[in-house]
Amino acid sequence: MKNKEFHKLLKKNKSNSNSNSGFTLTELLVGLFMSIFVVGALGFGLMQLLRTTRVETSKVEVRGETSRALDFISDEVRRARTIETDDTNAGTGFDSITGETVVLALDIPEISDAASAGVTGRVVYYLKSTNLGNWQGPQVLYRWGPPLDANGDYNIAGAWQEEALIDGIDDTNIAADPCVGDTLVPALGTASGFYACINGANNTAQLYLTGETKTAGGTDTYTANTKVVARARTAPAGTTSSFTSYTMSYKSLGAVYNCNPANNTLWSMRSVFEVGGDEKSWIHQDGRQPQPIQIDTSTSNSLKVTTIPVKPVDSTGNPLTGTPGVDYDCMSRGSEAADGTEPLADYADATQFPNFHSVPFTISFTGPNYWRSFNGNEPGDNDPSDDPIWVTDDNGNQTILMLKEGSIIPASLTGYDFNNDTIEDQDSLGKFLATAPNNYAVPVNPSDLSQGYRVTGLEPDERIMAVEVGHNASGVPGFDVQDSVVILASDLFAQDHSN
Repeated sequence: MKNKEFHKLLKKNKSNSNSNSGFTLTELLVGLFMSIFVVGALGFGLMQLLRTTRVETSKVEVRGETSRALDFISDEVRRARTIETDDTNAGTGFDSITGETVVLALDIPEISDAASAGVTGRVVYYLKSTNLGNWQGPQVLYRWGPPLDANGDYNIAGAWQEEALIDGIDDTNIAADPCVGDTLVPALGTASGFYACINGANNTAQLYLTGETKTAGGTDTYTANTKVVARARTAPAGTTSSFTSYTMSYKSLGAVYNCNPANNTLWSMRSVFEVGGDEKSWIHQDGRQPQPIQIDTSTSNSLKVTTIPVKPVDSTGNPLTGTPGVDYDCMSRGSEAADGTEPLADYADATQFPNFHSVPFTISFTGPNYWRSFNGNEPGDNDPSDDPIWVTDDNGNQTILMLKEGSIIPASLTGYDFNNDTIEDQDSLGKFLATAPNNYAVPVNPSDLSQGYRVTGLEPDERIMAVEVGHNASGVPGFDVQDSVVILASDLFAQDHSN
């Protein structure tokens, strides 16, 4: 009896289970619509992501190509002795090119003076907006000149021809002249995607290059610019008589002056470059790029560099308050109101402070042993490690080091201990130059740093000028020659001064 009842109950449950299985048509339709919606949303999102990635990738490519093109042009400008603004001396082969807008014509000595090879002319950079062939435009930047080999050397006897340097140059005319005191090339109304500001001496150019990126919303542009100096003015060995001008650039490696360790007041440093009555000021800031100085030897045979502490400011740019002689006791020229931008003539001598707080130094271009003012080679000696690297400032103190490739930094120059606790709070000059991002020195003996450091990484036309401000004799605390450290570059330095 019990087995029959259990069998009936099992059969009933099985029947109920079968009657509830499966989905209704409504449920299937709802599920289908939800699936279509989710898949569609995911597909749309994926399409938007791919589109954004494609646009941003195009922008990155334009920026990279623009920067590389400017680097290439800048390298070639540095090889020139003058920067011309028309195709007058480009050579007869250039005459057959039509529809071009000339921006730069470079007078490069090894090309322009190659009469013995039967070829002379100029390297020309120009824009074209028509007859572009397979290039999309709206403008293409072209180069006319001799081909370059794998080492970057000119093959003057090779076939001179126009070559497209970069496509996709913007064709919108610029609205305003960006050149202050310089000449805009091409002229306003014509200048568009590639133009330059040329100085009066035709040896410095500020280059501007604008590339285009096509997007669904229109056209996106990117503009890069750089300042470059034509530096290929070479003189016979041991003489400067054929020079009419020099170009010098300078770059700060570091400049901080602790005027008063008692209250830890840090000052920035100002360098003033003066030649023939013309002054150019430089307020040291981390990461600032090299700036050009035009030196005309027809007005002077020397360059005067004056290093001065600049009064500190607070986070809003306002001068710090304090008591003169306590907070500002390092200011030997000027007053508490000086901010470092005034001409030297506006600074009044502060006789209550020692004169070595202001360090003037003259670099000579001519005269007996003039090369000593910038650590040129000893006559007949091409080993830079034992050259005289200390030079005397205009106050009669040996407060300046002029270092070149291979110079040995004196091991006696230690770091500065602000707190007199036997622990150096500031690295030595050698360690400072050897530390990133400078990387301009290596230990003479890595296992014995007491042997000092050797300068490395400088070009023949470069010098490191390290200035000590506030002390006029070595051996005193703080005489570390790090108050102003700059790189000077000039073709003057690269000459052979051994004769």
